[in-house]
Formats: sequence, structure tokens, C-alpha cells
Amino acid sequence: MDGMLRYLRVRDVALFDDLSVEFSPGLTLFTGETGAGKSLLVGSLVLLAGGRAQEALIRTGADEALVEAAFDVARNAPLQKHLDAGGFEAGEEALLARRIVRGGANRAFVNHSPARAQDLAAVAGFLLDLHGQSEQVFLREISFHRESLDAFAENDSLLEEGAALCAEMKTLEERLEALRSDEKVRAQRVDMLRYQVEEIERAGFSRGDEERLLAEERVLKNAQRFLEAAGESLRLLEGDEDSALARIASAEKQTERLAALDGAFEETQKGLAEAAARIEDAARTLRDKAEGVDLSAQRLEEIQSRLYALDRLKRKYGDSLDSVLDHLDRARAELAELTGEGGSPEKLEADLTALYRRYETWAETLSKRRRKAARALEALMKKEMPRLALERAKFEISIRPLEGEGSPVRLGGVPVRYGPQGSENIEFLFSPNVGEPPKPLAKIASGGELSRVMLALKTALLASDSSRVLIFDEVDQGIGGRAAEAVGERLKALARKHQVLCVTHLPQIAALADHHVRIEKTVEDRRTTVRAKELSTKERVEELARMLAGKDITDSARRHARQLLAPTCPP
Repeated sequence: MDGMLRYLRVRDVALFDDLSVEFSPGLTLFTGETGAGKSLLVGSLVLLAGGRAQEALIRTGADEALVEAAFDVARNAPLQKHLDAGGFEAGEEALLARRIVRGGANRAFVNHSPARAQDLAAVAGFLLDLHGQSEQVFLREISFHRESLDAFAENDSLLEEGAALCAEMKTLEERLEALRSDEKVRAQRVDMLRYQVEEIERAGFSRGDEERLLAEERVLKNAQRFLEAAGESLRLLEGDEDSALARIASAEKQTERLAALDGAFEETQKGLAEAAARIEDAARTLRDKAEGVDLSAQRLEEIQSRLYALDRLKRKYGDSLDSVLDHLDRARAELAELTGEGGSPEKLEADLTALYRRYETWAETLSKRRRKAARALEALMKKEMPRLALERAKFEISIRPLEGEGSPVRLGGVPVRYGPQGSENIEFLFSPNVGEPPKPLAKIASGGELSRVMLALKTALLASDSSRVLIFDEVDQGIGGRAAEAVGERLKALARKHQVLCVTHLPQIAALADHHVRIEKTVEDRRTTVRAKELSTKERVEELARMLAGKDITDSARRHARQLLAPTCPP
């Protein structure tokens, strides 16, 4: 299974001293007493996905904490391309690591090469699909409904277009307001714009610098590897008496003798002479390139310092160097207008009206895509919910214009509020019972229903490939009985195509595991630590009996545990 998590190591994180867990395809379930560290083990993967690395996570007495994981990625072409583009050596395995250092700088690694936290998170995005307990809270948030629908509709590029359009609109609106404002406000605006212009100009970036710096960074990171390869190539070409050049020279002498005896060998001799010349040219090129390789750690530090300075500008003025420089152009233009060097309120009003019309066209396109995707997602949810013991439930997606009285923008003939996310309110509606009209999911669904709706939604939103590991932290929260069995069966079905990891408290779900791992606290040398153990069939019976009966395990609980395991672990 491509993209599969092979192993996870957690060292000196919270109560973990040095824990390693190996993984296999299928459904892996984690069980254990409350507070044993199940969620923390799964949550350690969040650090690899860009989660905040806090010093408080470091185990008492340790200087640093480490989380690392290895994945099979041989057939993951998009990830391979991403790794190559980032200067990280691509291979059949991807190794991700995060170090949290007490009193020092935290570090991230991709395939043993130093990386920024955002680089690590980007790679993890190809490999991990994390669903935590907080997602039930997200289901109550309207913004999550919109984000989910846009993800399903693959609206990323269209939303980027809208964000750029709204940024342009906002700039013109601010410029127009500034031109109409009193002198004090105008002076404050002029001061702010001058500061922004000076800050960006002082950094001295030009278009294309980011790509050039990243390319040079990749070369410097891999300089030693390049020199080793070049040296070996030179040795094979001309390095000793067994080299390619020496062998061809010897062959040329022999054919020279043959040519003296038979003129038919003259062309062969010329060909060998040309080959020798080509090899000499190749060797010369290799030497020149190798001599030009810079192994300077100082230069690498300078480049990374420039990239850090660019990141600071991007956090303020845009998500790319081009966006930063576009902001600089706009700031210069506005500064010129405010200081009387060009522009007029009338001209800005005309430009802004044209932008409003462009936004309306964009918003109509986005609305059509969302409505089409909403119908498709509703159809998928209609298939998914019965599989999760929600046979009588109904799921709908409401899409309504965000009305805004007096707005210069209209959608469907109605004045609407406008922004980079469009001009619509998107909300999931839900009805658990026949005959009841769907109402806002956030207000009507119970905790157990939210758990199952979330799982149904995530299943419907999953991409068709199996390149990411699905990780569920207590997706069974608030359910039991037949609903728990339905959730377990759905997880089992997902595991036929995806590698699935799940923390559970329910024996009905744990019994369906392909691999059952118990997490437990132990005391060793007067220190509490956490251990993980994959259970045998006999051990699974005891663990399920504990989950059924609690501390005092009865023979009845063991019999029930064996019955639960019977379909997956026959005697």
C-alpha cells in the first residue's frame, strides 16, 4: 500500500521515554485506560504535520524531544515530484522528523535533510489525513461547512482568484477613502505607506529572486553529494589505467595497427579518436563544474537569512514574492496619489466599479460550482449515512446569498456582502428522524450523531487514491450499541483501501482491528513511562474483556469478548 506508515518513533515526548511502533496495512486500533497516552501517541503525528512544537512537551529531565516516522512512497508520484522540487532526495521511503530542543531552536528534517517547519508540513500533507476529537466542534462551525464543500468542489484555484480580486478591491476602496478623508487621516496613511515602501525597498528583492535563492539553496545543500558523484565520474573517465579514456586510447592504438594493414579500419580508428575527444570534453566539463561548486556554509547561511527575510515580508504583504512586489507597486501608486502626484477620486471610482462587476461574474461562477458540488455531496452522504446507523437521517446543504443592504455588489439580483470566500452562506442541515425537516446541524445533532456525520462526511470527501494514512482520534465519542458496530464496520471498509489508525474506547470497534495495540502506563526506575504492545489473540480477549467489564474481569466478559472476536479471529 503506497503512502503507508511503516514506523513511528516518539522519544522524550511527555510520558514517552523512547517508544517505537511498527505498522502494517489495514485497520490498527489503539486501546488502553483513560489517560494512558493513546491520543498523545496519535497526536505526536500532528507535530510532523506542522503542529506547534512547545517546549512543555519535552519529558522531564530530557534536553530534547523527537518524533520521526517512515512512510512507503515509491509510487507516490506527486510527492516524489514535490520532494525533488524542494531539494529533498526522493526514494522509496520518506523519513520525517521533528526535534524540540529545550532552550534552543527546534529543527525539522525530511529524508535526513534540514527543513523548515512549513516544508515538513507540506510533505506530511501528502501522507497524513488527521481527524481529531476537535472536528466535532468544527462541525458546529459554519466556516467548516463552507471549507468542506469547497474542498469537495476543488475550488482552490477559483478561491485564489477571488482573494486576489478582493485584495485589489480593498486597495482601491482604501485609496478612495483616503483621498476623501481629512488631512490628518491622509497624513497617517501617507506615513504608513512610506514605511511599507521603504521596508520592502530596503530588503532589495526583485522578481524571480525567490526561485533563484531556493535553487541555490538546493545546490548548496547537495554540494557534497554533487562533488562525490563528479569525482567518481572523473575517476571512471580518466582517473587511472582502467579508466574509459585509457581503454579507448589502447583500442585506438590497436586499430591504428589494423588500419596500416587494412584501410577499412581507418573509420574505426577515427571513431575511437572522436570518442576519446568527447570523453576529454566531458571530463573537462565535470572538472570545471566541480571547481565552481561552493561548499561555503557562510553562503548557505546568507541565502537562508535572505529567505527568512522574505518570509517576514510575505507574512505582512502577500503569500509570494510577486504578491509582495505587487503590494509595493500599489503602495507607490497610492502614495503618489495622496501626495498629489497622480490619480483622482473620479478615476478610482470608475476603476472600482469595474472591479465590482468582475467580482460579480466570479461570484456567480463560484456559486454554480458550489451548487453542483452540493448536490453531488448530498448524494454521497445519502449512501454513507445508512452505513453508520443513520438510515432515517437526512442531510442537506443550504446555500443562500449573504444579503447586504446598500452593497455595490449583486448576486442573483440581490445586494450582497462580498469577500474572498464569496457572497454566500453555506450551512449543513440535518434531520435524524422521518417527517422532520432538516435543520442546522450545529443545533440539532447530538454528540453521537455528530461523530457519525463527521465520519460519513470525511469518507465522502476522501480522494480516490490511497496515498494518505487516515488517523481517527476517538471517532466513536458519544455512541454505543448498533451505532458503534456501524462505525467499526465503516472503519473496516475504509481500511480495505487505506491504512487506518484509530483510538477507541469501544470493544465493538476494537474487535474489528487487523492490528490491536494496547497503550499502557508503567513505572520503571521510579519514572512513569508509556509502552505500546500489539496484542495476540489471547491478549485481545483479555483487553476486550477489560473494556467490557472494567477493572474486575469476569468469565462472562471473556465469553463476550470471544464472541466479538469470532468473525475476525476464528479458533
